[in-house]
Amino acid sequence: MEHFKILSLDGGGTWALIEVRALIELFGPETRGHEVLRRFQLVVANSGGSIVAAGLAADFTLGQLLQLFREETRRRSIFVERPWYQRMLAAIPALQDLEARYAARKKLEGLERAFSESKLEGFARLTMEEWKARAGQGLADIVITAFDYDRRRAIFFRTRPRSPAASRSPARNPTFAQAVHASSNAPITFFDEPAAFLDRRFWDGAMGGYNNPTMAGVVEVLSHTGDGTARVDPAAIRVLSLGTGMVLSLPPDATGEVEDKRLLHIPEEPGLVSDIRKAALCIVDDPPDAASFVAHVTLGHRLPRDERDVVQDGPVIRLSPVLRPVKRNGRWMYPEKVDPGFYQRVSELGMDAVKKEHVLLIDSFCDAWIQGRIPNQSLRANQDLEPEVGHARFSDALAQLRTWLDGELNPPSMAATR
Repeated sequence: MEHFKILSLDGGGTWALIEVRALIELFGPETRGHEVLRRFQLVVANSGGSIVAAGLAADFTLGQLLQLFREETRRRSIFVERPWYQRMLAAIPALQDLEARYAARKKLEGLERAFSESKLEGFARLTMEEWKARAGQGLADIVITAFDYDRRRAIFFRTRPRSPAASRSPARNPTFAQAVHASSNAPITFFDEPAAFLDRRFWDGAMGGYNNPTMAGVVEVLSHTGDGTARVDPAAIRVLSLGTGMVLSLPPDATGEVEDKRLLHIPEEPGLVSDIRKAALCIVDDPPDAASFVAHVTLGHRLPRDERDVVQDGPVIRLSPVLRPVKRNGRWMYPEKVDPGFYQRVSELGMDAVKKEHVLLIDSFCDAWIQGRIPNQSLRANQDLEPEVGHARFSDALAQLRTWLDGELNPPSMAATR
C-alpha cells in the first residue's frame, strides 16, 4: 500500500531548532527544503514549526535553516525586545509575566528579511497560493495554523485554499512571512499585540489548540474523501510528528523514593498573576500534546493488550525530547549520564530562548536526546512514564520511520546509534 505521509511541526519558539536537527538526522544538512517536501504529501505547522515549514518552502538547505535558529542576530531580528520604558511592569518581579517582552510588528520585518535570502526569486513576496502554482508543483501542500483574534477561533492558511477542509468563506491568501507572523504570535508574556495583515488580527495557533497540529493534518487528508479526488484510505496515512521538547516533573504523590526533590512538581498558589501565567503557557501542553495519540486512535490502530504490550508500529511516529525523571529499581532518578545541573538549567529555560548560551543549551539537550541519554516523548505513557504507545528512544523511532519513508535517507549518525 502506498502511504500518504504527513509532516507535523509543533510550535515552540527557538526550540523548533530541535525539529530541524531531527530532519538533518534523516536527510542530511545539505538536503534542500524542496527535497524534503517531495518526501511528504502534506506539511502542517504551528508557530516555531511554521518557520521550519516556510524555510522548507523557501528551499533553504537544512543546514541553512538550522543557522536561522542558531545565529543570534537572526534570532534577535525576530524576537525584538521592547524598550524598557514600554515594559514598566517588568521591574516588578511578581508582575513581569504580565508584560509582553517582544514587539510583534518588528517580528514581521525580521521574518521578511530572513525569507528574502531564499534563492527562489521573489519568495518573500509570494503568497502561499502563488508559491504552490510556481515553485511548489510536485511538492507537499502546506497548512499553517493561527488564531483569529477577533472571531476567536482557529484559522488555517493553506497553499491549497480550496481544500475540502476549508470553509466556503473567502480564503485569506497571505505570504509565508505573514502566515508565520500570525502563527508565531504568542500573546500576553511574549508579543505585545496581535499580528495584523489582510484586515485581520491574529494570535499564535496554539490559542486554538494546535500547538501540536497533527490532528489538523489528519482532518485535512480525511476531508478529501468525496470531493472528486482519489479517496485517501485512513490505513494508508502516516504521520511524522516533530516536537520541540517538554519538561515533565513528578506529581507530589509519585510512588517510590525520589533522588532529588527538585524532580517533583511544586504546586503554585492560585492567584491572579499565577493563573494568568498558567493560562498563557498551558496552550503548549495538553491537550495539544495529546494530539498525536488522538491521531493514532483516529487512524484505527490498535492499543496495548496488556501492561507488557508496547505498541510501536502505529501510523504516528512522535519525535520530541522529554526531560523527565526515570525510575530504576523503584527509585526516581535523573536520566543516566545527565548532569543534575544541566537538567535543572534546561528545565528553567523559557520558550523564547534568545541568548546565545540558552540556544547552546537547547542544542546540547538535543544532542543528549539523539544519543539516547534523554528519553523520547511517547504517544501514551504509563504511571512510570514509560511508553505504552510510541518509542522510548530517538533511535527506536528513527528505525521505524526508515521503514516507511521512501527513497534514500541519511545514514544514521554516530550519535543516534550509541
